[in-house]
Amino acid sequence: MKVCIVGGGNLGHAYSGIMPVNIDVVILTRRPNDWSNTICILDENKQIVQTHKIHATSDYSELTNADVIIITLPCTARLTTLSNIAQYISPKSLLICAPTTGGTNFLFNKLFPNNPYACLQRVPYICRTINYGNTVFASPKQSLEVFFSKNCSKHHYDLFNQIHNIPFTKLQSYWPLILSNSNPIIHIARICEIIQNNYPSNKQYLFYEQWGDTASQIALAMDNELKQVMQALNVPEYRDLLTHYQVADQTDLTNKIQSIPSFRGIVAPMININGKYHIDSNSRYIQEDLPYGTCFIKYIAQHLGIKTPNIDKAIVQIQPILGRTLLQNNTLNTELFIQYLGYDIKNYIDI
Repeated sequence: MKVCIVGGGNLGHAYSGIMPVNIDVVILTRRPNDWSNTICILDENKQIVQTHKIHATSDYSELTNADVIIITLPCTARLTTLSNIAQYISPKSLLICAPTTGGTNFLFNKLFPNNPYACLQRVPYICRTINYGNTVFASPKQSLEVFFSKNCSKHHYDLFNQIHNIPFTKLQSYWPLILSNSNPIIHIARICEIIQNNYPSNKQYLFYEQWGDTASQIALAMDNELKQVMQALNVPEYRDLLTHYQVADQTDLTNKIQSIPSFRGIVAPMININGKYHIDSNSRYIQEDLPYGTCFIKYIAQHLGIKTPNIDKAIVQIQPILGRTLLQNNTLNTELFIQYLGYDIKNYIDI
């Protein structure tokens, strides 16, 4: 099997190194010369647990005979890149996207109407690059939730399983993908906590190990509003944060997030400006999770007439860092939101 991975970020590194050895892996990246011929996977103790030979290139023609194409690009680059590579992709190739923030499944429908695809709600690995193009820490999730297109067959399920080797549940609708309580709520809640506490700060925080009760309170309040949206849409597959993390309340959630081993050492996205640490406006936590995630929840809630005061407050607090006014007077700027997505969501959602 030949697998092409589009995007050389943390997830691209993890995917390339963690696959079974009988899979030929090609990384499509703008920086092929910075990649070695082998990717090393490290565990939590920085020990090498697996290596995989790979080929890094910027040549789109490598896509033409790929059995599987995995999209790990940031949301901000997906529309442009997918449009550029469309002519090289065979309609027989299985497309995989992780995570499917911003409705990338709808971009697949638009640009690749004949391709089978599998879209993950969350990333399959907690991962971070240690040495670019060579070494990455990667910890597989215990299970995955995946939405498969209608034209997927058992063959495509087998391909997906062979690549990930992680138990997965097939989602019956796309709603849990685009209305996720993962990064669009977890990351945003923690950013809100940071900027509410003596900000800008004298030091850079650890993102999860110093997670506090304020972040848990914000996350659960936002999640309760998302729950109302999911109930209105009749999405039985939705799992709230307490269920997902298997905790009972706010305090338990704080303790759980602080103690997850694979989250250790992950720093908050902050930069030093004149001796003070500020949230990095270029971070994916800002550039992706807010406009493509949290605002997606707000868009659907607004469409349904559901009030979301806690989500609204989070957007208003963080949008100055993004530098765009997405929400004003509790109303989402839908024109600006659709500009971010790159497609008119009204043509795709069924509500």
